[in-house]
Amino acid sequence: MTRRAWILCSLACAVLAARAVAACGSETAGEVVPPTEADASRRDPSANCVKPGTKNNDQGIGGYCEVQTDCVPGQSLCTGVFGAPDNAWFCSRLCAEDPDCGVGLYCAVDPRGTVCVPLVCGVADAGDGGD
Repeated sequence: MTRRAWILCSLACAVLAARAVAACGSETAGEVVPPTEADASRRDPSANCVKPGTKNNDQGIGGYCEVQTDCVPGQSLCTGVFGAPDNAWFCSRLCAEDPDCGVGLYCAVDPRGTVCVPLVCGVADAGDGGD
């Protein structure tokens, strides 16, 4: 699977989770199982497309995250919690078009859903030749 397909597949899982959270109420957002210690010990945060310490934009998305509580409750989801590749952990949310994501992000469109992705992650121009 290409890098672009892997990231979009992971983000599609986040889309489905966001829909489930919205259906169940915001209290369920804190019940998402965070990455395990084994997950954390095997990944290099400095290799992440969004560097550790990067803050969310004015819409509460795009910042670096490792666990769901790093993101804005009820507004965004941490892609790392949903099995995103080790180098693509950031706060994201559903979108319909680029302006929904705010500064520094774009709306990645996939048949499984659409989510905000930081421009620095370069998913749209990964040059993978398609899926």
